[in-house]
Amino acid sequence: MQSIGRLATTAVIVLIAFAGTESAVAGSVTTNVEGKFNNSQENNCLHLSKFFYLSDCSYSRVTEELVGNPLPWVGPVSNAVYFEIDSELADPLYVPSAGDARHAPLMTGTVTLDDQSSGDPEDDLISATLIVGPAARSLITNIPEIRSVQGGNVNAQPRAVHSWKNITHTIAPTAVDSATRNAHGGFDYVIASRGFPSQICLADHPDDCFPAEHAQKIETGQNAQGDWQTPGSASIARGEALGGNIGAQSTAVVEGQACRDNVGGDSCLKGQTVWGSDKQDYGLDNLLLKVVTDASRQVVTLEGYWTKEIRLDAGPPIFQPPEPQVNSWTAGRMTARRAE
Repeated sequence: MQSIGRLATTAVIVLIAFAGTESAVAGSVTTNVEGKFNNSQENNCLHLSKFFYLSDCSYSRVTEELVGNPLPWVGPVSNAVYFEIDSELADPLYVPSAGDARHAPLMTGTVTLDDQSSGDPEDDLISATLIVGPAARSLITNIPEIRSVQGGNVNAQPRAVHSWKNITHTIAPTAVDSATRNAHGGFDYVIASRGFPSQICLADHPDDCFPAEHAQKIETGQNAQGDWQTPGSASIARGEALGGNIGAQSTAVVEGQACRDNVGGDSCLKGQTVWGSDKQDYGLDNLLLKVVTDASRQVVTLEGYWTKEIRLDAGPPIFQPPEPQVNSWTAGRMTARRAE
């Protein structure tokens, strides 16, 4: 009888230990994070670079030739920059220049890791709520166009400045593409169907990395060849014609939105790269994520490349990808860590 009692006691202990192990790996863990939504500017690659300036502005050398002719790689170019919401530079009559008083938008929020009760990191899900701002975003809304604008400047390009108090991005649970054991006792999770991109930096400004302040303007065209040290290891864009590296996406709600432009409101309403216009919302079209966790499954660091992707139907049809594929993007890079 004593042997039976000892056996039963042992079985209970094993069951309790097994249950404890399951509870340790099952369920979801949420981490508060803080960091930057982006550097103080974006870089982009618009369809105009191909057909108008005959250059490949992709992140990872997507288009090596066009209609049988070599296409020089110039790398991403610059346009939109960020200022503090009450800055005197957040004015559509002001033309930004490198070295001015720009502002990197701050970001806070939560990241949730759900292991789906399997204990296998390869099927884990990542979701997040990320709050960005306040900030003001200043950008040219029609690259080739030069016309008279408010203030009497006849050599200006249409420019808009849209601002917000905060943007709340919601990222639905998304399956990871890989999970690699790390030195923290957790995993490096990646959401990127073709691999997480390496960050590229400028040749003459090696500390100025994507999205870089000193990136050339789109108008520089082929003369910008050699501006970047090397192409990225993978595309940052979702669209198949842009590299097809599929990540997460977000829906977004904005508070305290405002917009001013230098052409009587036309750019604020119709600008294809103006967030909150009738052509584009605030959600992220692609978000490639690398989330580093520790042994307790808390987030240690987060890094993400995000894009807003559009189709610009300009130029001869031979230069266009098949509809409804997109052909242009604006982008940034977020970084965050566990909040103290």
